[in-house]
Amino acid sequence: MKDFEREIATYKILEKELTSIVKILLNCTENIPIYDDLKISMSFGKRILLNGYTAYKLCKPEEIMQNKFIFDTSSLFSIVRNIFDSYATFYHIFLFGDSVETELRKNLWILDSLSQRKQYSILNRATTLDPSNKLKIKELMIHDEMEIVTVNILIKNNPIFQNFNEKLQKKILSKANWKFDRDNPNFRYSWQKLYDNTNMKELLFKDMYNHFCSHTHSSFLSLVQNDQLNDDSVQINIRYAINWLIIVYSFLIKDYSTQYKKIEKHLNSIDARTIILIDKYYKAGKKEVEIVENVVK
Repeated sequence: MKDFEREIATYKILEKELTSIVKILLNCTENIPIYDDLKISMSFGKRILLNGYTAYKLCKPEEIMQNKFIFDTSSLFSIVRNIFDSYATFYHIFLFGDSVETELRKNLWILDSLSQRKQYSILNRATTLDPSNKLKIKELMIHDEMEIVTVNILIKNNPIFQNFNEKLQKKILSKANWKFDRDNPNFRYSWQKLYDNTNMKELLFKDMYNHFCSHTHSSFLSLVQNDQLNDDSVQINIRYAINWLIIVYSFLIKDYSTQYKKIEKHLNSIDARTIILIDKYYKAGKKEVEIVENVVK
């Protein structure tokens, strides 16, 4: 129980610190366009925090220990999986490679979202289903079309994209493939490879993705696990989720400190205990090769 309580306390400390950092970024992004890098970066942190708040509410020990049957394993693991997807996306848009590569991935990622919304049937039917929204929907569609044109221009002017042959350029644009494989752009990274690219230990995420996905997609074993819950398995699941959240928070805090001088300055002013915890879980989640290299340096 002591380990359990310590992990909960650690989560709350890192949650508080990440919240402070996101608030700093939020104050810096007032009146900034939604496509600005700082705005997008802040929004990732905000999303991850909100998902984390929800996950923690699902596993608050005082609620669970009163009635084990209210523990929702599948929702908890689905949210944690979503947090990892968000972090992997954030990493590739801002930190995977030089600024030319990350800019290309970011614009393809934006194009992917805008192109998908363009296909929503509700947008094409909204003017007949709800005439009162006709002008609003029309303005949204016009706005998206304009942004698609702008993003396409940015993509086509990117030096990496210009080095692709014409066939590959068309393929990447048509698919809005922001996950393109750096070594073979004809292919895209799987989500497991995206996790691997973040330099997290393979041991941590290798089985995690399939396990969390099994709960998201209602596999047979996910139903069995929910039906066979007891006090011990509830606590194991909580600790599993909480430790994953702590690791992601530590990675994101470290990333923000390398991205922004203001965040680096902020971290230099906080108490030593918090820094020790951030470093501890960051190193625990980092690939061992990376840690050895840092020690040697």
